[in-house]
Amino acid sequence: MTVSPMVPAQMAEQRSLALFLHAMSSAVDNDDVEAQNSSMSLDLGEQLLRNPKDTFATYAGDDSLAERGMYDGDLLLVDKVLKPQHDDIVIISIDGELQCRILDMKESRLVCCDETHSPILLDEQIGLVVEGVVIQIIRSLR
Repeated sequence: MTVSPMVPAQMAEQRSLALFLHAMSSAVDNDDVEAQNSSMSLDLGEQLLRNPKDTFATYAGDDSLAERGMYDGDLLLVDKVLKPQHDDIVIISIDGELQCRILDMKESRLVCCDETHSPILLDEQIGLVVEGVVIQIIRSLR
């Protein structure tokens, strides 16, 4: 899977959203639920950016990792300091071209779910740099 150039992921200003603890389909004692929910808030920056200074954003360029829940146009948050582990989705650079692959440490290779992309053998690839680990996938529903 190709990805767009990575840019720093930043929150321009701190914003908090109301955190709703319950979802209801009917108005059953709604006052109690509203009072309970009004005291809770959620900071998206805190939830999404574990290492804010080292988190970058990019967009998925195709559906080759659809089996892992990643689709064309999804926003990917990438942590550049996390140590990649087996089965992580990572952003790699091969001779300056950014790609997204699954790290298979048992077979020492990088793979896609889509078989049209050949595996990349780690010990044969000169000029390969792991840029970071994908920590969040954000998909717009509308």
